[in-house]
Amino acid sequence: MAHPWRRGLVLVLVSWLAVGCSTVTKKEVKPLYFPAAPDPPRVVSVYRFFTNRDLEEHSAFNEFVVGKAPTIRFDHPYGVAYHDHTIYVADPQLGAILLFDLEKRKVAWIYSEGAGQMKRPNGVAVADDGTVYIADAGRDQVLRYNAEHKYIGAWGVKGKFHPTGVAVHGDRLYVADVLGHYIRVFDRKTGKLLQSIGGQAGREGKKVPLGYLVAPTNVAVGPEGNIYASDTMQSVVVKYDPEGHALSHVGARGDAPGSFARPRGVAVDSEGHIYVVDAAFENVQMFNPKGQALMFFGGAGSIPGRLWLPSGICVGVPVDDFFKPYIPKDFVAESLMLVANQYGPANISVFAFGHGKDNNNKKKPTEAPAAKAGDQGKEKGKEKGAAAAGTTGANAEKTGAVTGTKQDQAEPAKAVVPGGKDNGSAPPQPADGQPAKEAAPGGAQP
Repeated sequence: MAHPWRRGLVLVLVSWLAVGCSTVTKKEVKPLYFPAAPDPPRVVSVYRFFTNRDLEEHSAFNEFVVGKAPTIRFDHPYGVAYHDHTIYVADPQLGAILLFDLEKRKVAWIYSEGAGQMKRPNGVAVADDGTVYIADAGRDQVLRYNAEHKYIGAWGVKGKFHPTGVAVHGDRLYVADVLGHYIRVFDRKTGKLLQSIGGQAGREGKKVPLGYLVAPTNVAVGPEGNIYASDTMQSVVVKYDPEGHALSHVGARGDAPGSFARPRGVAVDSEGHIYVVDAAFENVQMFNPKGQALMFFGGAGSIPGRLWLPSGICVGVPVDDFFKPYIPKDFVAESLMLVANQYGPANISVFAFGHGKDNNNKKKPTEAPAAKAGDQGKEKGKEKGAAAAGTTGANAEKTGAVTGTKQDQAEPAKAVVPGGKDNGSAPPQPADGQPAKEAAPGGAQP
């Protein structure tokens, strides 16, 4: 006959096993749809990451037996990329690239204390063959890691190069160089500098000729090879053809729909739609290939679906199995979008692009909607009981944020553009609590 204490122990173990096989707890949150009703939704908030516990499977029983696993969290993430079921996040404060493997449900990192040690990794891009390129503003170099995340070399000379953003297209690597005011184009396999696009021109008053750059902080390449440079100082995104000739610009400084206060990350989807992150408006604006504003998503706040000093963006992400349980049943997701937030309760915000099941229009919007009067004066993003924010095409203002005065910038005349797994020791974790103020990427962003 079993002793009573043994029977009690068996009951305790059975109860632990019953709850101990749990995985990531599904977070029941009210999704935010963009644009707001009565317009048909095209974007919805899906998920957000703050620590490894938002991804990794964990068991109450295992924690009881072997103890709680250490928490890995972001400090000051800036750039974000996706490749082969894995989210790559550049965190300049940690000096590492965090890897969220959606298939294995594990978090790892690219980190080294040797020749490949990072100082301030701001931008990250991953080629089709798995090679990882990191714009390190602390080293003034672009670091390269192979598909196994082993360090294989670096390009750039300190004091002559200050990379903050990076993009890959085919065999070319595009780097935003704030110091030189250029987008540098390299052969991504040999490191040979092929072209320098942009440059700083002599100013006439405050007007900068089309094609020249003041503070290019981020870069993207479209499906046809067109190049998009986010110029934070000019508050525009400049578009170039594949040969580096300036074509047009998207946006202007101001607070009207289609305008920017502090543009950061830029991305282009397979259909040529342009997505621009604005750190001051704390939203993402979407433009058609002609540069006309279509809609926005995000807005200031801390509830799911809001953004908190956003920076990098990645679009066209496949709808991974991990996210499917979090997509509202009344929404058909076609692809996902990842937005990096430098602060707040969600360092990586995940949105789905698609359409409502009752919406017959499955194509992306192509024409810019008319802005409604007074949209810019509305307060966006009440934290409790907030519905989807704003009106299609309008910027989401953060209450009390400096958004600037509307300045209708005339289209400048065209100008001739110059140049026509090394997982050693874990990276140090930040102390609890969020920093109080923004730090410029690499210490050099205006």
